[in-house]
Amino acid sequence: MITIGGTMPLPETGAPRPPPASAPYYAEMRLDDAWYSGDRRRLARIYGTHPRPAERRRL
Repeated sequence: MITIGGTMPLPETGAPRPPPASAPYYAEMRLDDAWYSGDRRRLARIYGTHPRPAERRRL
């Protein structure tokens, strides 16, 4: 890892972004963002590629 001023580590060059372990969280955020935007086209893009959950989401 590279550090700036000895306090903030940065990912190595070429490291995947977002980290693979965080990818499911970012996918859910994209889905929620599409709903909050109210834009039908964004929702269509999300649901065209996003797998449908087996059960309803709880709010």
